[in-house]
Amino acid sequence: MSNETPVGEERNTFLKNLVDTARTLDNTRLISAALEINWKIFDGKLAIVDDPFETYVDVISFNEYIGWYFGLPEMCQRVEWEIPQNKPVIISEFGAGALKGLYGDSLTRWTEDFQESLYTNTLIMLEKIKALRGVAPWILADFRSPKRVL
Repeated sequence: MSNETPVGEERNTFLKNLVDTARTLDNTRLISAALEINWKIFDGKLAIVDDPFETYVDVISFNEYIGWYFGLPEMCQRVEWEIPQNKPVIISEFGAGALKGLYGDSLTRWTEDFQESLYTNTLIMLEKIKALRGVAPWILADFRSPKRVL
């Protein structure tokens, strides 16, 4: 239904109406959205999936970029997820960019070594989510964009 939309009353009402319409048109399909993550302790110790729209989805999904947009890959080792909903979980995006053929150490962004370290650490972290049922790496393919560094 949505991807990383800021929580708010107007957004919640709009998305709820979308869910109602979708279920009227086809009640056999599961509904999800990339929900918001909040940090209970913002030092990488506890992340909470806390979005009021979670009530209306069948599958809890969220985008996760620990170690890429903030911190380093080793930060994944300290994260504990709190996902209280009794629903399946799918990580709708995760990963890091790299320039093909650029090598260095595992702490140098845009190298394939950094990307490998991030994926390894992320997968170990995500395996601890008991309700985890799937992941979708972002994007593992080159594409041109004027907003992308490489």
